[in-house]
Amino acid sequence: MITPATGFVPAIIEGRTRPLVTDPGASLLGDQERRALLAAFDAAAARGGFEGDEVARFERELAARIGAAHAIAVSSATTGLQLLLTSAGVGAGAEVLVPAHTFPASAHAVIHAGARPVFVDVDRDTLCLDPGRVHEAVTEHTRAILVVHIGGKPARMPEIIDVASRHGLAVVEDAAQAHGATLAGRHVGTFGLGGVFSFSPKLMTSFRGGAIVTDDPLIADRCRQLRFHGFSPEREGAGRQTPGGRRFVHHVAGYSAAMTALQAAMLIPQLGQLEDQVRRRHDNAVRFAAGLASIGGFRPVPGVQGSRGNYYMLEAFFDPEHFGGLPRDLAAEALLSEGVPVSPVALAHMLAPDNPSLEHCRAMPHPVAVAFRDEGLVFGHPLQSLFLSGDPSYVTEALERVALIKASADRIAAVSDGTHEAG
Repeated sequence: MITPATGFVPAIIEGRTRPLVTDPGASLLGDQERRALLAAFDAAAARGGFEGDEVARFERELAARIGAAHAIAVSSATTGLQLLLTSAGVGAGAEVLVPAHTFPASAHAVIHAGARPVFVDVDRDTLCLDPGRVHEAVTEHTRAILVVHIGGKPARMPEIIDVASRHGLAVVEDAAQAHGATLAGRHVGTFGLGGVFSFSPKLMTSFRGGAIVTDDPLIADRCRQLRFHGFSPEREGAGRQTPGGRRFVHHVAGYSAAMTALQAAMLIPQLGQLEDQVRRRHDNAVRFAAGLASIGGFRPVPGVQGSRGNYYMLEAFFDPEHFGGLPRDLAAEALLSEGVPVSPVALAHMLAPDNPSLEHCRAMPHPVAVAFRDEGLVFGHPLQSLFLSGDPSYVTEALERVALIKASADRIAAVSDGTHEAG
C-alpha cells in the first residue's frame, strides 16, 4: 500500500516547489560522449577540417544493434521521414495515414514529401495507431501508413502490417522516441519498409540528428542519394575518380541533410549504453505505473502484450472523481510542485489535427486521441526529469508525493479557488 509522504504540506499550498531529483550531475550525457566528441574534433582539425569516418561507423553499429541491414544518418528525424517516404514513391496526390495523437513533425514530413496526411485514431492501450481504424481510413488515394511509436511504446505492428499487406500499402515507422523498444524481441523500426530515429534530444542525443533504418538496399541507396544532393557514394566510389572520368555524379535533386562527424562521435558510445538505460527505465516505469494504478484515479497506458517500451514517456488517463473533482490541469500543477515530472506535452490542449499548420488536412473521427488530450497525464519525459533513469528510490518517493496530492485534493482545490488560506 502506498501512503502519502508524511510531515509535508503539499508544496502547491505553500506556494513553492519541492524537487524530487536533486543530483546536479544528472544528465543524458557524460564523460564518454565528451571524450568521443573531442577526439573527433581533434582528428578533424588535424586534417584541416575534413571529417573522418565517424558517421559510417555509427551507421554500421546502429544497424547491427537493432538488426537492420542499412542505416543512413541524417540531419533530423523529420528529414529522415521525408526522405524515406519519397524513396518509397510517396508524393503528389498520395495520402498517408498518420495518428491523430503525435507530434506535428510526423505529419509535416508527409507534407514535405508532397503527400497529404490523413489523421486516424489511436487505441487506448498504446496511444499508437488503431489497426481497425486504419483499415476504415484506407481509400484509393492511400499509399502509406506512418506508424508512430509514441512515448517509446511499440504499436500493434503485426496487425498494422496485415492491413497494409491487404491494401498494398507501404509502412513507415516513426520511431523517433523509441530507441531500444522491442516487440516480441524485435526492434521497432524494422517491421515496415523502414524506420526513423531521432537524436534531438531523446534517450540518445547529439542535440540534433536522426537516422533511417531499412532492409531494402534500393530504399537505402535512394535515401543516401537524397541525403547529399543526389550523390550516391556507394555508386560512385565514395567520391573517388571513376573509370569513366566522372566525379560527384548527382542522380536526383537532393538535399543537404547529412549528419556531422561530431554528432556521430557523440552517439557511438551511447549505443553501448542504450540497453542498460532501456532496461532501467522500463523497470522503473512498470513500478511507477503499478503504483499509480494502486493509488487510484490513474489508468496507465499499458502497451502491447509482449512488448518492451523504453518509456521515453509514461502516459496515464486521469480521473478527477478519484481526486475529489480536482481538475486534471490543477492536479498536474500540484504534482509538478512536488517535483513529480509531469510533462507539459499532455497539457497543450491541442492535437496534431488542430495545429494551425495541419488544420487543412483530412481527419477521421478520433475520440480516443481527444480523450487523452482532455484526460491524459505524461510522466517521466527525460528532458523534464531523469527520475525513470535513476535509482528506484525516486519511484517510491514520487508515488508517496502523488498519494499526498490525492489525500490533500480538497485543500488544494480550496486554495486554488481562494476559499482557504495556505498553511
